[in-house]
Amino acid sequence: MKKIHPAVKSMASIAFYLVLIIGMWTVIARLVFPDKGETDQWLAYIQAHEPLLVQVAQNAMDEGTWTGIRETEEVRSVFAEGGIEQVENGDGSVYFIMRTENAGETLRYVYLPNGDYAPPDWVLNGDWVEQSVSGDTTRRWIGGTAGKGSVSARRLTERFYIEDLYNPE
Repeated sequence: MKKIHPAVKSMASIAFYLVLIIGMWTVIARLVFPDKGETDQWLAYIQAHEPLLVQVAQNAMDEGTWTGIRETEEVRSVFAEGGIEQVENGDGSVYFIMRTENAGETLRYVYLPNGDYAPPDWVLNGDWVEQSVSGDTTRRWIGGTAGKGSVSARRLTERFYIEDLYNPE
């Protein structure tokens, strides 16, 4: 049997430990700095609170259902966690409007009992153009003031979307 040269053994050991160190730092970096984008946070929020948000949405559609649900501590806490400032009843949908820092922007969760998304009427009846987006869960329109506005909606669950409306004045 042929002996392995000590230099080859040494190089193999160094390579093994280098790969081990890189692997350990990768794991540590993922634990310390998780890669969680906003869309993942939106999805996690809806998944965690969907039953309660459905009840609030049904209440917004029919005020007689679960009277006073929005004043409960649990709902206020869930709204605070999600940054929800207002709930509005639309035509067959409910909007959970979140606070935003940008003028002209509206960010909201949209509850659709049937799950079929359609953009706001002012988009459908205006000079907005649907734009193709990679993936089958997001739809986007461009138009509005000087063609600089945008509307995008991403399906989070069967009945919830996240909708970002931007139309600069």
